[in-house]
Amino acid sequence: MKERFFEALVKFGVNYDRETGWLSKPIIFIVYSRRSRWEIERLFLFEDHFLVFEGEKTSRKISFDKIREIKFLQKLKTSRE
Repeated sequence: MKERFFEALVKFGVNYDRETGWLSKPIIFIVYSRRSRWEIERLFLFEDHFLVFEGEKTSRKISFDKIREIKFLQKLKTSRE
């Protein structure tokens, strides 16, 4: 999964800071069990899981085998931008 994660980052043109866990652009994890979509801006990699941060103080652990797909989050520009 680590290889797949880094391949996806290269494909999407996203940089990952290993020290802080920040991604240069958000990505999406599609999770098997609930087919839920997790928007990821910051995470850390471990041997068999990711530690995903939500805000400043909240985090969730997700095992590599629970992730079905990694997608790039494309935010649509509004006419005001």
